[in-house]
Amino acid sequence: RTISFATINVDRYDLSLARRLPETPGLDVKAPRLILLRAAAVGGSTAEKGKRAQSKQLALTAKAHREEFALKPVRGFLNACLDGKLEMTPLQRMPTLAWRRSAGKSSGGPADDGA
Repeated sequence: RTISFATINVDRYDLSLARRLPETPGLDVKAPRLILLRAAAVGGSTAEKGKRAQSKQLALTAKAHREEFALKPVRGFLNACLDGKLEMTPLQRMPTLAWRRSAGKSSGGPADDGA
């Protein structure tokens, strides 16, 4: 299997799932977090004008890593992911990523130079 990673600077961007992440007792709020997202094609074929067309939809699931962000716990989490042993939570909506506006700027965007 192929795994892709992305890093998000939460000081600059707001991930919609961040508000729904479980509390991790004993860990700093600013500690790195790891969220696993898995998309799987779901859907059947539909007849359209005598032709069969594939209607594909995505079923999106997520799982948050709840342990310390260190090599051994993260490795265990990723191995469980690859082995299919994690119980994933279905998502009703696609997660979004938005530019986080700072208090000092009038319009928050990466191209905003203040002029």
